[in-house]
Amino acid sequence: MTKTSSAYAQAAFESATVHANLESWHRLLVALKPLRHSVYKNPLVSTDAILQVLQAELALSEDQQAWLKLMHKHQHLHLLPRVCEKFIKLYENSTAKHPTIVTTARELSSDEKQNITTQLSSQGEVLFIVNPAIIGGICLDYKGQMIDHSFANFLNQLQTKT
Repeated sequence: MTKTSSAYAQAAFESATVHANLESWHRLLVALKPLRHSVYKNPLVSTDAILQVLQAELALSEDQQAWLKLMHKHQHLHLLPRVCEKFIKLYENSTAKHPTIVTTARELSSDEKQNITTQLSSQGEVLFIVNPAIIGGICLDYKGQMIDHSFANFLNQLQTKT
């Protein structure tokens, strides 16, 4: 499935480049990367239902909707985390940027963002993502190195230990 993931990532990257909305695609795929769900593998779940949820949360463009519909049609939505990783690498290689991605469960205030940006200033650009699935805490991702101090990760660790 590595070739399939690469093909979807490359198609998204080429579409984003041609339509000059690379930043929008990058933000989308950074947001989709942590989503892993068995509903993606279920052929009985309608594409429209999945896309409605994603559209409501992520404001998808027409190209992004068509791309996700194609992935669902071929029952490849479960590959999203891998596709996102590959796209992000393509993006970083093309822009020579390696932003630090800060994921929180809620939107941070301007002061909180400024404080984090100041602390991470030596790392370059800082990109803030909201993902309620982490419940609380913070996740930092820089050049593929993940520091996960989220409540969801803590709860998962507790569950695995018991």
